[in-house]
Amino acid sequence: MAALPLCWNVIGHSDGRNLSPGHIVRTDPQARHHDAGMMAGRRITLVPTGVYNVVLRQCFDYGSYPLDRQNVWLRMWQPDFAEDAVLVPDFSSYPPWHDQQMLATDPEMATGEWRARYTAYSYARHGYTSSFGLGAYDRPVDYPDLYFNMVYERTRTGEVVGSLMPAALITLVVFASLFVCTRERLGAFGSNLFAVIACLMTILLVLVVKRNAVRDISADGAVMYLEYVYFGIYLLLLLATANALLIALAPPGSAFPAWGHLVARVLYWPLYAGLMLAATIGVFFS
Repeated sequence: MAALPLCWNVIGHSDGRNLSPGHIVRTDPQARHHDAGMMAGRRITLVPTGVYNVVLRQCFDYGSYPLDRQNVWLRMWQPDFAEDAVLVPDFSSYPPWHDQQMLATDPEMATGEWRARYTAYSYARHGYTSSFGLGAYDRPVDYPDLYFNMVYERTRTGEVVGSLMPAALITLVVFASLFVCTRERLGAFGSNLFAVIACLMTILLVLVVKRNAVRDISADGAVMYLEYVYFGIYLLLLLATANALLIALAPPGSAFPAWGHLVARVLYWPLYAGLMLAATIGVFFS
């Protein structure tokens, strides 16, 4: 992602310290700086310290994909570490801050498949095992870093049409196969046990290819929410295959063909719904 934030400093002179204007953008140490000039006042100095052309490289959490929400953040330091100075957001330069607005950003910023939700400032303390050249190191430096957070969520339309709709159709096809896998109907449809298993194996191969394409989206190797949809269909394919095998291999006169396929039909949707419910609770509420 490329960001082009406009930054400035408001430096007070009441304490007599000579603080250096500017920021250190920790997100990208090689951020290119473009000078934007300076204005001076009687009690404060307003220093537009420039426009930074920043390329962000961050680790996102894809565990809830395709319903994920990501935080794109800028981490900034004040360069005068020895002066015990901390960056503070200039909230007086913004309208009243609301939690559902993208304040301090370009309203015409292109976000692609992402929908902008809100922006916020925050602090985080990090124990740095370095004195940054300000003297001999004696303990970790607990320095509060200022973060500017931009929260985005993925649009739903693309993945609903591209992944969830085909998965829903596959579950219906597998469920329909349970009505074909009887001794009487296998002959009526001109099919046999091997044809049914071949059909289920073809569906399995399609699912494996589709899941591998989804896996390419994740960069951290974590299991994503969308993958549980495929795990559930794998379980349904196993159920349908076992049902076909048991019915075809049942001895003549056995009562299993009469009630075995009924059990598979009854368990089909509750089994899949239970797995998706457990996955939803584990991903979004645990």
